[in-house]
Amino acid sequence: MRLFLAGLFAAMVLAGAFLSTHTADAYAPRQLTTTNVCVVYAVDGVYSGGIAIVAPETVTYKQLKSGGAFVTLPGQDRLKVDYLSVTPLPPGETECAGIV
Repeated sequence: MRLFLAGLFAAMVLAGAFLSTHTADAYAPRQLTTTNVCVVYAVDGVYSGGIAIVAPETVTYKQLKSGGAFVTLPGQDRLKVDYLSVTPLPPGETECAGIV
């Protein structure tokens, strides 16, 4: 009986570990890299943006479950922002005029 209960307990622990890792992966935010977009972001309530990212430059960002995002603009360190909007630029455009 003890062996049966120990085996049952071990199976429950393994199943819990399996489900928690796969559930966490299912909800983990993905990191995205894109180009030919207009980027608008806010840090501490101060908006910056209308930054056009045109090929060959790229912007990389990762939405956070707690809100906000990490964003890496070309030639800059990674920033933690409160708000992030990444909008495609119309074909042939190199500025964010009319988007922001």
